Amino acid sequence: MREMIYEYKHFMEIDTFPEFEIEYYALDYSKDYIYGAQAVYDVKTKKHTLRLPADFEVPRFLLFHELTHILDVEKYSVGEKNHDLCLHGFTEYHASQVELMVMIGAKTKRSTVCFSMKDQINRSDCSVQKYINNKLETARKLILDLDRYRRIDGLGVLYNFLGLRSICSLYSSDFIDQYDYNDFVKTMSSYLFIFLKNYMVGWVNDVDKAVGLYSNVRGKIDFSKRRLIKI
Repeated sequence: MREMIYEYKHFMEIDTFPEFEIEYYALDYSKDYIYGAQAVYDVKTKKHTLRLPADFEVPRFLLFHELTHILDVEKYSVGEKNHDLCLHGFTEYHASQVELMVMIGAKTKRSTVCFSMKDQINRSDCSVQKYINNKLETARKLILDLDRYRRIDGLGVLYNFLGLRSICSLYSSDFIDQYDYNDFVKTMSSYLFIFLKNYMVGWVNDVDKAVGLYSNVRGKIDFSKRRLIKI
């Protein structure tokens, strides 16, 4: 893991990385959406934990995804409960950007790269196009679920998709945004979804605004909460 952190710091062009612990666990293959690895932050102790499956070797691009969560939480959390909860949207978006940059062979996060949506990624028969399509369909399935926890999971996966989409928009030679977003529009209103889709593009710098936007979107997805943050 020490070598992986060294590689990650080089990729992100940073000098330091937060301390964290590693915890191994058994994967539950019965679930339809499996987290191969998971970064967990304990608000009370301010301790980061990277949870890894004991019987599965997590690929480099997913490790970099989770390490980005640790980095973002350390950098942008402020200790206010609602703010730090709503940081989730930005960090899912950002981590997916890093993830895809790794998958397409970028040397650093800021590398200038060019790829095709038809290119195979992660040494498999999965194309970039198929990968991003699968992520959107997972988000759609979860966000339409009657269970509020699955809807919130779906919102996180939607931010995942938007992060992947942003990299495709920036660097793909043949990316076309012709996706069907109607189910998301119905779930959170056309105005809010359009705002989300238009704001979460490129490398987002105004994290506080992204936090406020996520709070508003989550307020629509989670029907038991209506508290909004001004954006």
